[in-house]
Amino acid sequence: MFKKTPTAAVISCLLCLSVVCFTFPGCGEGKPEENSNLPIITKLEKSTPNYETKKIVPQRIADEVRAIGTVQAYQEVQISPEISGKIKKIVLTVGDQVKRGDLLVEID
Repeated sequence: MFKKTPTAAVISCLLCLSVVCFTFPGCGEGKPEENSNLPIITKLEKSTPNYETKKIVPQRIADEVRAIGTVQAYQEVQISPEISGKIKKIVLTVGDQVKRGDLLVEID
């Protein structure tokens, strides 16, 4: 049902919380006479913004990369016919996937 937290973790969390609670209240400005050398600001001063806004315009991004390089096949196969002759018909095109026994070309 409920998970029991280790007592060491609970004690360390309480210790950290107490340190924070007792440390930060001492970080106040102190008495006004201590900071008498600081200027007192009585009204809001106008300031010019130091940013610029622009309208977002949708644009097309090219989804291609042009590069110069060498392409190598992942796997190569040497094909040679069992008989000689002229090629009558090429059945497949470049890039087609083939399996063992598929007809590649017809020889006269």
